[in-house]
Amino acid sequence: MVSGATWDRVDKEITGRAIARIRVVGRDTLVPVFEPTGFAGEAASEASTRFEAARAVCKEGDWQRAAAAFAACGDDPLAKVYAARVQELEEAGADAWDDTWTLTSK
Repeated sequence: MVSGATWDRVDKEITGRAIARIRVVGRDTLVPVFEPTGFAGEAASEASTRFEAARAVCKEGDWQRAAAAFAACGDDPLAKVYAARVQELEEAGADAWDDTWTLTSK
């Protein structure tokens, strides 16, 4: 996982996927984080493409469709984290998600 500042320096050399924006303890500024997945010029993997599509559905707040889309990502660990988040958001009655994770401890 790399921060947005690091990503900005290397995004022409590597490929990857956005994970989310994170609010860390004691800070108000959101930090975008990314997962490097390959080198520049390599095509996005099918798993990354499926994850990005599922993430877009998640942002819309269609929790059932998002859960199914993340489940379709198979063994992708990040998709499993997102699937759990979708369940939390649905149970909380959230209408949508702004792609922000708030960390409560260091």
